Amino acid sequence: MKHTYLYNLFALFFFLTAWPALNAQEVSQTVVIEQFSNTRCGICANRIPPFWNTVQSFGDDVILLSFYASSPYSSCPLYQAAKETNDQRVGWYSIPGTPSVRINGEAAPTNLWQNASSILNSHTGGTSAVELNSTLIKNSTDFAAEVAYNFHGQINASEDPVLHVFVIERSVTAGSLSGYTQHHNVVRARLTEPEGLSLDSHAGSEGGWSHTFEAQPAWDADDLAIVAFVQSQTTAEIHNSSVADAEITSNVDRNSESSRTEFRMFPNPATDKLTVESNQPGRKTVSVINLLGSVVYTRTFTGHSHSIPTEGFARGMYLVRLESAEKQARTTRLVLE
Repeated sequence: MKHTYLYNLFALFFFLTAWPALNAQEVSQTVVIEQFSNTRCGICANRIPPFWNTVQSFGDDVILLSFYASSPYSSCPLYQAAKETNDQRVGWYSIPGTPSVRINGEAAPTNLWQNASSILNSHTGGTSAVELNSTLIKNSTDFAAEVAYNFHGQINASEDPVLHVFVIERSVTAGSLSGYTQHHNVVRARLTEPEGLSLDSHAGSEGGWSHTFEAQPAWDADDLAIVAFVQSQTTAEIHNSSVADAEITSNVDRNSESSRTEFRMFPNPATDKLTVESNQPGRKTVSVINLLGSVVYTRTFTGHSHSIPTEGFARGMYLVRLESAEKQARTTRLVLE
């Protein structure tokens, strides 16, 4: 009886202490749908629009990327607009024809078009060992993309997980087939190498990736986003994903009336030095935080301005936080290039 009591007590202690840690190894998963079509494909014109309506009903639980294959017509304008990127992804899966769909890297069932809602529902609500957070900063036609990843649990190293990042345009008008002229989440470019960025998938591993690019003339620079996902090179399984629409930033005109705010900084983007200004009296603390949440710089000053040397910082995106003596704080984004 005594042994049973001690065993039960130990089991309860293990459950209370170990369960939070075990549970923390998993984060919610966003399902990736890769759709392969062609603007001159008659079957695509019949199936893709209602499929998109179904995808939308799942909200943030899924993200769809639209790729375009050379089949049945290589003259498809959206195929030609990103020919290399489309060919690479078609080749990754050996796509046989259009329309074709991959869900988290797996070929969708042949009855997808008749049972899209139930099939997608069976894939949502899952968890993943890897967490992704993406950010896209827009300054006119220049963009800075950054992805932070964190492995809360371990993915088998034999899967050789890699990070893929693509630029998508949310809505594009192209083609002339009835019912299939409006295209959604059109892949415009690949930002990572074709083979992806190799990742250390051990539990506790974390890191980041950043890249700058310029919107092409044919793109709508106000309608761009990035999609990032971690995929196994051996099984093609996609473990998790993240999407970020562009956030607008701009350089501040020091003499403009609108720039006389409680907290401002310039230049942004910055290279080797950043100046922070505040009209708040007393002591103020400025901190620079990377996208993994680590404070890489912090200082307290009493004047109206403070200069931060940034030449030693890694290029990418940061958060700059200014806190007054009254504990009032404001945070804004910084791009280092």
